[in-house]
Amino acid sequence: MKGAILKCRLIVEAFDFGPAISSIVFSFPAPLNDSGLMRDTFTIIIKKKNTPYLVEIASVSINNDELLLKLICHPDNYHLSPLTYDYLTHHDRFAEKIDLLVHTNKPFVLGDFVYEDTVEILESILEMPDLDGFSYDKYRHNSKISLAYGLFSPSDLTSKRPLVIWLHGAKEGGDDPRVAILGNPISYLKRDEIQNRFGGFFLLIPQAGTMWMDEGNGHYTDSGRSLYSKPLIGLINSILDNYPAIDRERVYIGGCSNGGFMAIRLIADHPELFAAAFPTSEACFDRWLTDKDIQNIKTVPTWFFACSADTVVSSDLCTVMTFERLVQAGASDVHLSLVDEIRDRHGAFFESDGTPYLYDGHWAWLEPLNDAKDSDGRSFFDWLFSHTKH
Repeated sequence: MKGAILKCRLIVEAFDFGPAISSIVFSFPAPLNDSGLMRDTFTIIIKKKNTPYLVEIASVSINNDELLLKLICHPDNYHLSPLTYDYLTHHDRFAEKIDLLVHTNKPFVLGDFVYEDTVEILESILEMPDLDGFSYDKYRHNSKISLAYGLFSPSDLTSKRPLVIWLHGAKEGGDDPRVAILGNPISYLKRDEIQNRFGGFFLLIPQAGTMWMDEGNGHYTDSGRSLYSKPLIGLINSILDNYPAIDRERVYIGGCSNGGFMAIRLIADHPELFAAAFPTSEACFDRWLTDKDIQNIKTVPTWFFACSADTVVSSDLCTVMTFERLVQAGASDVHLSLVDEIRDRHGAFFESDGTPYLYDGHWAWLEPLNDAKDSDGRSFFDWLFSHTKH
């Protein structure tokens, strides 16, 4: 009898370079214990937008009737991302369809079934464990503007817990906050090792419908203003009002690129709300900030992260100039990590010469999200969570 049609689960994992399908789990109609399946038993092709890509298998393991294929994930293996770029909206979104073509290189028998040639897949389901614990909702500011958001709540609420707000980059806009959570590895912060280290904390990831730097006409701002300033503050205040377990003395805000701009805008306009800030690769030109803005920002402990090799945002015209103005204004707790390049920190990916993999210079957000240290050895997370407003 021809092999039964299989179900499969595509396991998506967050990486520095974005989300990727790291494993494929096939469910068979009978236990696989003596089937002798190996890495070279199958050839797997993944199809996105009708383009086929060969999938490299790292290892095979069996759990009763399930076959787990660990895939070789790499920053250059773009085809393993569950996201696709929409050229109309200029946003990433989840691919409408991910097809798998599974070919059997070595036929095998399982009970009454013979598996050879092509194995039919009944359905492919995305599983994204890095999203576990997030709830989703929309904040309606007015008849024209709503903000989708994801909120992670810690398990232990016996005492008040901090809130970390993360503002995404331009590509992560839209109305699906899962994209904003997985597009940059902010989900690292919900993992047990970080949550347990600081006693648990909330994560709020708002999502702009267009982009944070939209002044109101759908284009990038020329003035440093955003149509989302009031809606975003409204959302933050709504969360603070509706979640009494959040410690209002420990509200932290960060963001990357577009989101870094928005973080600067919020601490300039509402410094009283935030205990600390961490703008990364921020796109707020210093010329947009008034002297009053600088006076407000200097009251909020701020750690800037940027890369001198950034070709998307000028670190000199944005981060460095603003940092220098804050120092001149007498800011007592302002820091700048300006690195020459962004390299893999995990010992997982390498260039052909054996050096750690070189990421895009714009990706300075990988520094704080991987708990970078300053020249004195102080870690970013230790610095962040040490701050209270009073």
